[in-house]
Amino acid sequence: MRDQGGLQGVQCRQGRRLSGDRRCGAALCGVRLLRDNVVIHEGTLKTLKRFKDEVAEVQSGQECGMAFENYDDIRPGDVIEIFERQEVERTLD
Repeated sequence: MRDQGGLQGVQCRQGRRLSGDRRCGAALCGVRLLRDNVVIHEGTLKTLKRFKDEVAEVQSGQECGMAFENYDDIRPGDVIEIFERQEVERTLD
């Protein structure tokens, strides 16, 4: 993991990464940082880059650079999860 002006170098190991301003289908994407299986931060991505280009998506097995919105304490060994937030209307049955 390299730090270059707040941008961390990471590898997408499973699934795909979507930038924080993108939608995962009909829902907003969120990002979660885990350290030793404990959630340290939950929020959104500030940037997602592949080489020097801003990208919307990174496929499994590719390396990329990312920075979180309002958080920069990413360390080697941390796990980053990107997930889908959905708003579900409650119904009375």
